[in-house]
Amino acid sequence: MVPAVDERIHDRLRRMLRVKAGREPEPTAAIGDSQSVKKPTGFNAGKR
Repeated sequence: MVPAVDERIHDRLRRMLRVKAGREPEPTAAIGDSQSVKKPTGFNAGKR
């Protein structure tokens, strides 16, 4: 599947702006909030 033109423009602009700001072209970290991170469930969910 080929990305849409607007998506490719957005990605290219993001990379250009990151390099101009002295950062790597691609982000290297992700942030997960408590609503998007799956928690273990079941009988021993909290046990280590």
